[in-house]
Amino acid sequence: MSSEDRRVLAVVGFAALLCGPLRAQTESAPPLGNAASFAVLGGSAVNNSGATVVTGNLGVSPGSTITGFPPGVVKLGDTFKNDALAKAAHHDMGVAYDDLANQKCGVPLSDSPPANHVYCLSQLPKVLTLDAEHKPDAFWIFQITGSLTTLPDSSVLAINGAQPGNVFWQVSGSASLVAGSAFVGNLIAHDSITLNTGATAFGRLLALTGTVTLDSNKVTLCSTCNEITLSPLVPSDGMLGTHFGQTLTADGGTAPYTFKVISGALPPGIDPLTSNGVLSGAPKESGKFQFTVAATDSQGCSGEREYTIFIPCALTLSPTTLPDAKACIFYTQTISAMGGSGRYKYTASGLPIGLTLSPTTETRFVNLSGILRRPDDYTFTVTAEDTVTHCIVSRTYTLKVLCNVMVLPETLPPATCSSYCQTFTASCGTPPYTFSFSAGTPPAGLLLSSDGMFCGTPTTPGRHTFTVTATDAKGCTGSRTYTVAVDSGPITISPPTLPNGIVGTIYADQTIIANCGTPGYRCRVSAGMLPPGLTLTNCKISGTPTTAGCFTFSLTVTDANGNSNSIRYTICVCAIMISPPELPVGSVCAKYQQQQLTASCGIPPYTFTVPPGTLPSGLMLSMSGLLSGTPMMIGPTTFTVTAKDSAQNTGNITYTLLTGGITLSPATLPAAELGIPYSKIITASGGTAPYTFSTSGTLPTGLTFTPTTQPTGTISGTPTALGTFNFCIMVSDANASPLCTATQCYTIDVIPAVAGGPTLSAWGMLLLLILLAGAGLVMIRRGD
Repeated sequence: MSSEDRRVLAVVGFAALLCGPLRAQTESAPPLGNAASFAVLGGSAVNNSGATVVTGNLGVSPGSTITGFPPGVVKLGDTFKNDALAKAAHHDMGVAYDDLANQKCGVPLSDSPPANHVYCLSQLPKVLTLDAEHKPDAFWIFQITGSLTTLPDSSVLAINGAQPGNVFWQVSGSASLVAGSAFVGNLIAHDSITLNTGATAFGRLLALTGTVTLDSNKVTLCSTCNEITLSPLVPSDGMLGTHFGQTLTADGGTAPYTFKVISGALPPGIDPLTSNGVLSGAPKESGKFQFTVAATDSQGCSGEREYTIFIPCALTLSPTTLPDAKACIFYTQTISAMGGSGRYKYTASGLPIGLTLSPTTETRFVNLSGILRRPDDYTFTVTAEDTVTHCIVSRTYTLKVLCNVMVLPETLPPATCSSYCQTFTASCGTPPYTFSFSAGTPPAGLLLSSDGMFCGTPTTPGRHTFTVTATDAKGCTGSRTYTVAVDSGPITISPPTLPNGIVGTIYADQTIIANCGTPGYRCRVSAGMLPPGLTLTNCKISGTPTTAGCFTFSLTVTDANGNSNSIRYTICVCAIMISPPELPVGSVCAKYQQQQLTASCGIPPYTFTVPPGTLPSGLMLSMSGLLSGTPMMIGPTTFTVTAKDSAQNTGNITYTLLTGGITLSPATLPAAELGIPYSKIITASGGTAPYTFSTSGTLPTGLTFTPTTQPTGTISGTPTALGTFNFCIMVSDANASPLCTATQCYTIDVIPAVAGGPTLSAWGMLLLLILLAGAGLVMIRRGD
């Protein structure tokens, strides 16, 4: 007997042992013959994707295509591609299919059908329970005409001794087990079989002509596995170079068990896991090592557990804490590893800018050094790796950097009795900083702002020593002492300019200040003159200006030693002025355009008055200077407005206000031509609309005057008679006052039409000839 024949017989024998009898005692359940050892047997191909596990033989015939193994795995079986066993199994599968198809069904299907019957069905229920009632030979046959598709998450349950090998499914088309399905029995389909992701089958998947398609499934030959658990839950930790021993056990299946590492890696130095579950050896590297162990029982059922063995490192880092540092001061500290080979590689993570770690390779210790410029608590991690044992140790440090505020610049330049400005800055603290004098006396005339600006004009020659302190945002301080030499120079005079004055208003006292000389200063006007009313006494200008104008003068200051200097000043004195200089023209009977009067060169607020009876009738002036109303008199009116400020100073202005009456335009009208249409617009202005028009006198025959759109009327028509016609047009506005009317008189000459005009009648032509003849005789006589 060949080795191949012995392998086939061994697999068949295993199937018989695992599945129980291949044929029930009743003749209604068919034998499977060589197909009994196959968990999966395809007609044309077997295709897989994902981590499918097949427990039993895997084969194909008459096709020869099997794909997806790996990642799929075959346990307790082998793979057969159209070889002798696969061909024999395909033949026996066909015999069993025909036997099942010829059975007669007639018992109605329930959710828990009795054993030893044949059932016809088109769709499986959600849960189908097969109860053997502890009878080992109980069998079930199910015939499906067409295709079979299970419901989602459906299940077939074999209880009380029911054997998956005694459950038969004969499908005349294709079968599909949807995701989540749990199936039991021998599924023999004429066409194809498809298991969707996660579906499980306890029994056989036999496709007569088509393809078996798998996707991350579990297909177990004839057996329903119990859960197998591995112990211990957590293995013991090990130690570098020290013997390690651990025995794994299993429970929940059928002993004996076989143990195997199926993923991950054991710690270096630990021997491979023995088949009976023993781990032993001396770890050579530290760290966490993860691996997964599978325990398989005698029926091919397996359980898995993931383990982690921790091999701690014997290394330590010192010191445990770091001494404090000072901002802007060079810092250095040695960090060393102990407990290893003495050859270490150092790394650091999270180091603040300014600190470095060196050297870092193949050294016993390392230096942490550098300059940190801002106070704070800096946290970082230093790691040492033993380059021999690969043991790794880390320590997280917090380095406290203390404030060390430093004030700059280191020195200040000398000053003179002129503008001087320097800026103080600070560093090595937490911004922002505030600056102040903390000791000594700075030069008079120089001020220090909180942001460090040291500016002004020194007034006292000599050497001045003082201390500047900077305080940061956290209250930390730093100081520096300075000496500034102020050199004497020409006498300086301030202020550089003097304020202007107002006639009749007390002038604010102005003191002339001298510096950079010897105290005991005297002031005098050396050229020009002060404004009348002002005096200079003891270097102070005071008084009440009496005259408007700009006054320029030179003021000389002499110190106690006779040194002097001069400055030129101009004081302009102004009187209260009223604006605008002129008023807009008004019109009687029409609302006057409001005019706001304003005053200047005084001390606000101002009040405005006008003598009673001087304003045009209908107008009024408020105390705030608003001129408003409706003029009711024609002609120029002259009046004087007085503005008084809060100091009772006054200013005047005289206005002449022109007020016109209502007018009609145009003032004259053009001649009209006999028989020619004529139209002219008369427009009223001034006064207040609406307007009322009327006429007097005689309009040319054929013409009329018609008021049209306000404020106009129209003279229109066609003249029918020659001659000169005089008439007047009168208009009155909405006020209906005699002042609110106007009359315009007009003359319109009606003359013969020019050439190209309308044709005259016979009588018209005769009259025209007579006129022309008369005109000719007159000219002849003039010629005589």
